[in-house]
Amino acid sequence: MGCIFVVPKPSTSTSTSTTNTNIDTNDNNNSILNKGTIITRGRNRTNQDYNATRHAELVAIDDYITIIQQQQTQSNTASVSSSNDYLSILQNTILYVTIEPCIMCAAALYDIGIKYVIYGADNTKFGGCGSVLSIHNGSHINNKESSNNNNNNNTSLSSLGFTCITGICSNEAIDLLKQFYSRANTRGTYFILLLIILIIIYVLVR
Repeated sequence: MGCIFVVPKPSTSTSTSTTNTNIDTNDNNNSILNKGTIITRGRNRTNQDYNATRHAELVAIDDYITIIQQQQTQSNTASVSSSNDYLSILQNTILYVTIEPCIMCAAALYDIGIKYVIYGADNTKFGGCGSVLSIHNGSHINNKESSNNNNNNNTSLSSLGFTCITGICSNEAIDLLKQFYSRANTRGTYFILLLIILIIIYVLVR
């Protein structure tokens, strides 16, 4: 399971502009990416790191921020404005991800301010982009808080959130999901067997 954050190449075509929701997703991969620049990528590391929060989207975001911070440290240019700069870059990317972001990842994407997320298949158990909750359109925000924000900032709730496009290579995405859980179950079995062996050894040597 993986994802990439792509900064689209500037184009005069409205079919691939990030300012237009009619993104062309019916052409080949090069056209889908619009020959843009991949600024970060990630894969699910929950089993590898034994950390339930290490989903592909968060891994990619963390890696990107780490690289930028290292560059700033080396050049002694770290500042609030530079932090806002790399955040604005993330906001102008398109996220391509295998499966619909879960509730946790959708909330993180919402907070970052990303505008477009394209994924292959729905996440019917944990999806945060409509399958379980609609985090992408701001439904998780308290209505009273949203009303206060609207009165203070003249910003409507409908202007918040990000647009989702789904069903791209959905069959391939589902196959990858099955493979991922198959490997995860195998690893879990090995872990249980190892634990049993260690318990037996402990009992024998006492």
